[in-house]
This record gives sequence, structure tokens and C-alpha cells, in this order.
Amino acid sequence: MREVRVEEEIIGHAIVDAINTFVREALVPRCPELEALDDGLGSEVMRLKYEVAARFAAKWAVSQVSDEA
Repeated sequence: MREVRVEEEIIGHAIVDAINTFVREALVPRCPELEALDDGLGSEVMRLKYEVAARFAAKWAVSQVSDEA
């Protein structure tokens, strides 16, 4: 096993992209009112999204990888 590190910023952006895709492709088609999150509450939702992404990025920045296959 060896340790692999990835910059938290890269992981954070990937997580945010995944959240955006999920909202756009899965949630909004089922609940069009969610598009309104871009207005008003949007800034709070954006802050929370980046906060969650940063928290997971910190956890996932270092992982153990086995080269045996």
C-alpha cells in the first residue's frame, strides 16, 4: 500500500461539479421550483455546497492505494 495525495482544491471542485450535475439533472426536472435557488436563497445554498465539498475534500485528500492487481 502506498499513500496518494490529491490537492483538496481539485477534489472540492469535483464534488461541487457532481452536486451541480445532480441538482440540474435529477432534482430540477422533478421539482422545477428548485431552479429558484439561483435567486434569493442561492447564496446560502452556494455557501453550504462549498462547505460540504471542502469537508469531504479534506477527508479524501489522502488515500491508500494498492498497486497489486
